[in-house]
Amino acid sequence: MVFARLVYNWTNDEMTKQADVIVIAAPVVATHDTAERTFFPNVLQGSSRIPAVGVETTFKVLKVLKGDMKMETFVFHHLRCSKPEDSLGLGVVAFDPKKKKGFLLYLKRESGSRYSSVTGQTDANIGVRELGENQMKLEGILSLPFWDENKGYFIQGF
Repeated sequence: MVFARLVYNWTNDEMTKQADVIVIAAPVVATHDTAERTFFPNVLQGSSRIPAVGVETTFKVLKVLKGDMKMETFVFHHLRCSKPEDSLGLGVVAFDPKKKKGFLLYLKRESGSRYSSVTGQTDANIGVRELGENQMKLEGILSLPFWDENKGYFIQGF
């Protein structure tokens, strides 16, 4: 069976306007499952909903681009497939703190210090962009002028 579906093409402007917080951050605590058992929203495989497990990953904030400038850490809430073979095409995200990768995250506040991708649980990867390995090199880019304070969004090309 082939699985295909339409995916909304979010722009940087749309994500920036709808995000409560935009950060450059790195995962610091290994991802762990929560008690949440649910289904991926707005997607079917054939006529069946796709079961999911709630997951949380703790991030260290390297730079706040929009939102609470004092934010130091946050918990990122996302979903994983109950069956790994179902994950193709759902835009799920996964993080490994051992790889020392940084991410640009467009976030919506859920509660307290818990956030999710502004693009939702299905296609969360659109609001989560990997910046690469080696945090020391990553910290060097944080001083680049890619955030336009007057316009309130990213300069295209970053």
